[in-house]
Amino acid sequence: MHNQLQLHIGSTSQAAARVYFTVLDNAKITSASGKLRGPYCKYARTLPAEFPVQLSTHPANQQTIAESLVIDPCYWSPTLPYTYEIELQLQLESGQEISHQGTLGMRQWHCRQENLYLDSRRTVLRGYRVHDFCEETVQQARKQESSLLIEPDDLTTYEAADSLGVGLMIDLRNTDESLHDQLHNLNWSPAALIAMVNAEQISQLDKPLLPQQFLLAQSLTSRSTIAEIEKTRADILVVGLDEDERPPSWTANVEQPVIAIRSGVSENQCLQPRRSCETLQADLAPEFNLAGYFISP
Repeated sequence: MHNQLQLHIGSTSQAAARVYFTVLDNAKITSASGKLRGPYCKYARTLPAEFPVQLSTHPANQQTIAESLVIDPCYWSPTLPYTYEIELQLQLESGQEISHQGTLGMRQWHCRQENLYLDSRRTVLRGYRVHDFCEETVQQARKQESSLLIEPDDLTTYEAADSLGVGLMIDLRNTDESLHDQLHNLNWSPAALIAMVNAEQISQLDKPLLPQQFLLAQSLTSRSTIAEIEKTRADILVVGLDEDERPPSWTANVEQPVIAIRSGVSENQCLQPRRSCETLQADLAPEFNLAGYFISP
């Protein structure tokens, strides 16, 4: 975990990206130093450069922040999972010092109406749930060109997905930790594409979240009504389906990305997740043209 330190990716373009660092509870930063170095990628030759961290002011709320301007940034994607190393030292007005060393990644990942976009290209996610989240399962997902649906884990465990290029949907519905802390920490993992929560959890998000890299998903069932989403702030809808169930009919026309998760899939089907997701997609067509398809044992 990153304790008080928060990461926020600001404006991004092909020419430059702004990376901000703030402290929880708006603690005032009086000095900042350090550097970002990168990019690094397992699947591409790179020429790493260094970008200094310095004290600045957030353009939206005038909060004192630490900032690094990355020139000619390389953005994370499953195909080319670029990451950067960070060394950071902050001095707070209270006298407290915060130091951090680690990695981060930047993404151009967003939704528009019913579609998901990564690097300005429409993306349809396909993946499967795993209960034993480790480097071996990440390597297997990479070979299968699949994303993973997982329970929350320590951020050090996510590093394999960050470096190998495997997208993650994190199921936070049963977390025992602070939801705000979990969400803020997910910003540090470029592989963390989606955080799934329920409607009650969304209603408890009374503090405004910093703009985040991941998208927030609300879980639904085949019996959910449209009234359940009218007052929520979710970016995505995720519909859990038992065998032979279909999403609610109204989700075919909602102007939000919808992802289906079919449970009760056989062990043999789970061994070929990509094919099983394509079968699910075919079963739901042509009524539903969704943004993602996942399977779960």
